Amino acid sequence: MSALPEDIVEALLDVEQATRSLSDAALQSEPDSIHVAIDERGEAVERLRASIEAARAALDEEARSELSAWSEDIGVQTEKAETALRAVLETTRGALQELAKGMRAAKAYQESAEESRLNRST
Repeated sequence: MSALPEDIVEALLDVEQATRSLSDAALQSEPDSIHVAIDERGEAVERLRASIEAARAALDEEARSELSAWSEDIGVQTEKAETALRAVLETTRGALQELAKGMRAAKAYQESAEESRLNRST
């Protein structure tokens, strides 16, 4: 039996689930899923914050200790999700840099071809 009020436990479970979903979406590099998971996690964290604020004065030492343990577990999950998101960011950054490099090369070729065409027509 938890020392925490039911609404806080439910909110903690929601944050855990949303954090796992975010981590999974990042590991799969699914942009749409990442976007949805970020929004869902933000909403879950906000519900948790509101539940804790509403009950803070009534939480005894046992409940505060339990909340602290939950927070540590969620913190570990959050670090894993952040690591996965950083990996997606680095992959995306590399792909964008390669795209930019290709676009610069195509533009240089186009300008060179245009210059050659103009030189031939004069």
